[in-house]
Amino acid sequence: MYSCIILRLRSVWLRTHQGERVAPLRIGYARVSGSGQRTRLQMHALSVSGCDVIYGDKAKGTDLDRPGLEEALLCCRQGDEFIIWKLDRLSRRQLHVIQILEFLIASGVSFRIIEGIGASIDAQEAEGRTLIGMLAAFGEYEWELVRARTRAGVASSRSGLWRRIEHRQADKMHREAKYRRSSAKQRTQD
Repeated sequence: MYSCIILRLRSVWLRTHQGERVAPLRIGYARVSGSGQRTRLQMHALSVSGCDVIYGDKAKGTDLDRPGLEEALLCCRQGDEFIIWKLDRLSRRQLHVIQILEFLIASGVSFRIIEGIGASIDAQEAEGRTLIGMLAAFGEYEWELVRARTRAGVASSRSGLWRRIEHRQADKMHREAKYRRSSAKQRTQD
């Protein structure tokens, strides 16, 4: 159901014989909501920003079960950098963003947002974490508003209200076009 995209951009995936990494990694994460959407823009931005490995998902931002995100977080080690394109690509839930951020900080992983409002925020500082939490709250609020408007639109289309309005508008446009044609004929006859 969910497709996980793993893209190894550079040969910096250095490991020794015991499986330990020699150099810290820049780990990117990209997410799109629907199957018709593509991560191409996010992948490009992440690769330009220097990501060594990029994980991705095609899943809703409210879903907690995202294999790409889980693999990206499991890949993070102390000294690594976790990079996302925009904050809403990480999650649409404030609690989830805060939990991920706390996990990264506890693991000694730095966190960076490439574009958008949170791009200049330092997540290592208390002020930065507070701002990211507030931005996540606004993102969740925006998502709830979109959901409510979508539900209202679906309910009104099911009730047939839009069809009646569209028919009335079509009838009105038809009458106006007929009137214009008849008045144009009268002017040519005069």
